[in-house]
Amino acid sequence: YDIDFDLGAMAHGDLGFARYHVGVFNGAKGQRVDTNSSKDVTAHVLLTPFRVAGTPVLEWLGFGAWGSHGHRGDTALSFKTASGLRWLDFDEASSGFQRGDLSRFGAEAWLGGGPLRLQAEWAGARLEGFEAGNGVRGNLDVRSWYVDVLYMLTGENHPVGKRVVPRAPFDPLHGGWGGWQVGARYEEVRVDPVFVKRAARRGTDRVRSVSCGLNWYLTRSLKLQANYVRNQFRRSTGLEGAERHEDLVLLRLAIDF
Repeated sequence: YDIDFDLGAMAHGDLGFARYHVGVFNGAKGQRVDTNSSKDVTAHVLLTPFRVAGTPVLEWLGFGAWGSHGHRGDTALSFKTASGLRWLDFDEASSGFQRGDLSRFGAEAWLGGGPLRLQAEWAGARLEGFEAGNGVRGNLDVRSWYVDVLYMLTGENHPVGKRVVPRAPFDPLHGGWGGWQVGARYEEVRVDPVFVKRAARRGTDRVRSVSCGLNWYLTRSLKLQANYVRNQFRRSTGLEGAERHEDLVLLRLAIDF
């Protein structure tokens, strides 16, 4: 549920043992007008080979991979947490600028059967032509990964890539209180420490996060989410509000059509 999306076109399909998505987008976040003629090309494939084979234990075991490639022209970048707190600065006004190609790639795996879902993902990015405020220019590499676990307290199935449908949609007059889910996640993001040491003005090269949450599925299209997040910075950033750690409580109401 991210409002900071690109404009473009996408083709997708389901082959039973695999799902795919291929698209072309403008690469200008937040529905903004593109600043150059280059487009982002993206691809994503999800494999569930054991579903077709009918192997009960491995039926909901899946793997995926994705990637994208595009070009950026004089694009300001920011390294921020979910609250908008900047944890790395390469420049007085921003976290630096990119004037070059941007490549992103990742791999994922999950196991989801019945009310339990386990999922992990690794992702990386290479920002070519990244320029810091002190004039240092080069290729900046960013790596991240996470692992999470989700469990439906009310027993609903939670297949990966599909919505949760509560057994008893919210209707207090008839005893329906929706579906309830708990979850926990550990994640880490790291920026090339060599480049950070050479060019960063303030900040740190790594953030580790632990979060837990409660999801309330009122109907198949309406979800209320509450999360507690603890962001731990590798070292004091020197930035206001981001000394060694950050504690967040996030609330989100999502409507899915």
